[in-house]
Amino acid sequence: MKKMSYLRHFVAVAFACALALPMSAAGESRTRNETDLASLARELERVLGKGSVEISRGRYPEPASPRRTEVPAGNRNHHSATAILDEMNRERARRGLTPLRFDSRLNAAAADRAADMFSRGYFDHVSPDGRSPFLAVQARGYRYATVGENLAVGYRTPQSVVSGWMRSPGHRENILGKAYDEVGLALVDGSPVRGYGGPTVVAFYARER
Repeated sequence: MKKMSYLRHFVAVAFACALALPMSAAGESRTRNETDLASLARELERVLGKGSVEISRGRYPEPASPRRTEVPAGNRNHHSATAILDEMNRERARRGLTPLRFDSRLNAAAADRAADMFSRGYFDHVSPDGRSPFLAVQARGYRYATVGENLAVGYRTPQSVVSGWMRSPGHRENILGKAYDEVGLALVDGSPVRGYGGPTVVAFYARER
């Protein structure tokens, strides 16, 4: 029998790390002055030489039909999403931070991200073709000043999702980010990759310009 820890995994992202361990990255923030993957490209060019890195700037792809499970257009379980938001806001309140509130565009962007992962069979903050997750936010018309992403798979309750995120510096930074005031969440039954149990959670944290 596989250990439960093998069935649980998180990813937090916001683009300050150039390199990351497999299936994991430290959380960070992204400002409106940064182009997609520009920070990473500059770091790689410094190592590999000028002109060695090319970035695709196409639109965030429309999700194809999921192969492994049905992915909804929005949140599968609103009450669970609300419970996760409540747990995150409790953590913020303990530290004197203002609460996060849902934004419908961020909810839609999170659902788009989940659909893309299930359609193409990956679980990561960068898509297989190297595209930023934040293109999904832009595609929904949200003009962000700063933005971050947390991912989770295999945690069965809202409390365990947030507790796990709070034990990871990158995810904790996104939850407690003073620059963030809005959030979008999507919850989907199952996992987009084999070897991990569901459900899958996508969270965007942001502040609009």
